Amino acid sequence: MRYDKAKIYGVILAGGEGQRLWPVSRKCFPKYLISVGDTKRNLLQQSFDRLRKVTSSDKIFVVTQKAQVSLIRKNLRQLPEKNIIAEPFRRNTAAAIGLAAVVIGRLSPDAVMVIVPADQFIPQKEKFAKIIKSSAAVACSNNSLVTIGIKPTRAATGYGYIKVKSKKEKVKSFKAYKVARFVEKPNLQTAKKFIKNGFLWNSGMFVWEITAILEALRDYTPDLCKGLIKIEAKKVNLDRMYKKFDNISIDNAVLERADNVYVVPADLKWDDVGSWVSLTRLLNKNKNGNVLDANFKGIETKGCVVISKDKKHLIAAYGLKNIIIIKTPDVTLVCSKDKAENIRELVNVSDHCFR
Repeated sequence: MRYDKAKIYGVILAGGEGQRLWPVSRKCFPKYLISVGDTKRNLLQQSFDRLRKVTSSDKIFVVTQKAQVSLIRKNLRQLPEKNIIAEPFRRNTAAAIGLAAVVIGRLSPDAVMVIVPADQFIPQKEKFAKIIKSSAAVACSNNSLVTIGIKPTRAATGYGYIKVKSKKEKVKSFKAYKVARFVEKPNLQTAKKFIKNGFLWNSGMFVWEITAILEALRDYTPDLCKGLIKIEAKKVNLDRMYKKFDNISIDNAVLERADNVYVVPADLKWDDVGSWVSLTRLLNKNKNGNVLDANFKGIETKGCVVISKDKKHLIAAYGLKNIIIIKTPDVTLVCSKDKAENIRELVNVSDHCFR
């Protein structure tokens, strides 16, 4: 089946808070509002721009927390207000995607959903669109659940991986292969083995028909599916029903259990902007390997990240190596790079520091 733009509906998942990018990322300023790359557009806006390459603005939806609805409205002026789907509580991607599926399914039962996280950096919009169109054609050709697998550029330990079942189990006429299994974030040694064996990064981007995902949710998460149907029919209070849903990802709930999951390999410049270390891969470095966006002076300082919007405040360093310094009006973070993945532990020290 050929790609049909009229059937494509985009879904942006914008429910996270990005605690590993604290203190810049907060509940009132989640990480998808951070600007990355050669544009002033933040990550949420860039996600919207990419989806507009495959569908129209009125067919793009955003799933977010109720508390962040005003942020979505402010940052996506072209998005119809009715296209913001507000979750009363965070319940991970199975519930978020399921809720979007029943909302969109009411409008267009034969729709194809393209699901993308709001906080990923993909500068190649045209290449992204080509991959999505191909994935949509695959999904429609065999009623499958399609995930996008990124071709790895390094042995990353912060990403999940996808193992292809067999190169022979290929969808006819398409570069799409049956998935053997999904693997959680590995250690470095295991990640290196995965790279050698042709594993792909799990991007968290998905393409499927509404009918396919609702059928899978009915088969593997019947309680969730029944609850979503009641919500869509307005037979139950959204808040009350949402409290009952399990906090589970779509990967764990469906994709790891279904037998009709395929992966489309994508050779994209891609980054899941999850921590200050990951952000340094996307920002320019000086001759000493420092990433600087601050009024900064350093001597014998290498491999550091220094960010501060207060240009009147000088940050000076002597003899530092691989240190992260982030200054906001109310917090200054100092952390070694090798502990950057654990910054969220600081957030838990006091509730007020993540407002």
